[in-house]
Amino acid sequence: MLNYNEFLLETYGQVTLEHSQKRFLLALSEQTLQLEEQVLFKWILEEGGAPAILEVISNNNWEAYVLQESIMDKVKQRVEAAKEQIKDKGKKALDSMSDGTKMLLKVGGNILKPLGAVIQKIGEAVQKAWEKGKAMAQAAIEKATEKIQEKVKNLIKDGEKKKALTEELGNLTKMAADGAKFLTGGFTNSMASAGQKAATSNESYMHFFASAVYEQVAYSLERGMPVKELVETLSAIRVEEITALLEGGGHEEGGLHIPFLSTLINKIGHMPPFSYFHDLGHKAEKATNNALERASYIISKVGGAGPYEFALIGALVGVAVGYYTEVGGKTALKAVLHGVEHALGVTIPGLGIVFSIIKYTGLALAIHGVIKAVVGQGEKEGEEEQKTDQEGEKETTTA
Repeated sequence: MLNYNEFLLETYGQVTLEHSQKRFLLALSEQTLQLEEQVLFKWILEEGGAPAILEVISNNNWEAYVLQESIMDKVKQRVEAAKEQIKDKGKKALDSMSDGTKMLLKVGGNILKPLGAVIQKIGEAVQKAWEKGKAMAQAAIEKATEKIQEKVKNLIKDGEKKKALTEELGNLTKMAADGAKFLTGGFTNSMASAGQKAATSNESYMHFFASAVYEQVAYSLERGMPVKELVETLSAIRVEEITALLEGGGHEEGGLHIPFLSTLINKIGHMPPFSYFHDLGHKAEKATNNALERASYIISKVGGAGPYEFALIGALVGVAVGYYTEVGGKTALKAVLHGVEHALGVTIPGLGIVFSIIKYTGLALAIHGVIKAVVGQGEKEGEEEQKTDQEGEKETTTA
């Protein structure tokens, strides 16, 4: 079976955030720059200039950019250091590029600013749900602590089971770290900054989501949607309105009504990796023996290590699952994430996978400390017994 990265590579080629950003900027340049300018702009992107350009666009700092020409100065230096043919073409394009780039940056800002607001709110919701999920998991484990401790004490009486439990505990640490990375990696308030940060954490939910947004906006532009129409459509998205809706839990009509936004997010739900998520839960069900193993399987398919078998800890987590519902874990997560969906008038892609990873990563983190404490206490008691036995033998020998 293909792992997640192999799946993307074989099915769609290398779809990365950097690729998606470049695609968006190229599509934008085709409607805002002259042909000669497009040639140089494409060269700039190929040389790795996309993150810097997007940073300027997202910070709405295009006027300062045009005045200072900080990026273009660097590009000009590189052009002049290149081969003679590139240098000549580059200089000609640079001379006429100021007005074109000014327009590109301004238009890009009018597109990315409202989309960035939506991405920020979804990112904040995932973060908030993760924090809420950790608290709910901790509450569930606390209710089940005595039962878990008793089971662990019985397990570690058997040397082989104790060894297996210790091994599973190490794997649980890796699983929890990768689950948390998926939920928290690459999140920041700026769409461009999120892109740059997510590039170092390219198995995070926000990395996937930001990549998909760039891809779909680029696709719309490439298929002939006029930039002007796109800007006019997205101008209906106002940051202050989104904030008000979220604070008020949406309104009777169901939140924002922006056809392009709804279509955009809906399409993202049907493209990789989110289209892959739909079947992931079913595959995990067939390939594993308990809920914790299913979570490990899912995390391994979104870039984490594993999957791991949790024959012992899986049963221990099973003790706490009922308490998770009792303390309102599922309800709390739905309140956070569905509240954002209601306010934005969209369906967050891959929400089922997000729920699963939040729940079991939280339980893994919470139960880890309980198990480790019991195992550690058992080892300490064992060492004390051994020490007492040795002292007794010593006294007997001396006598």
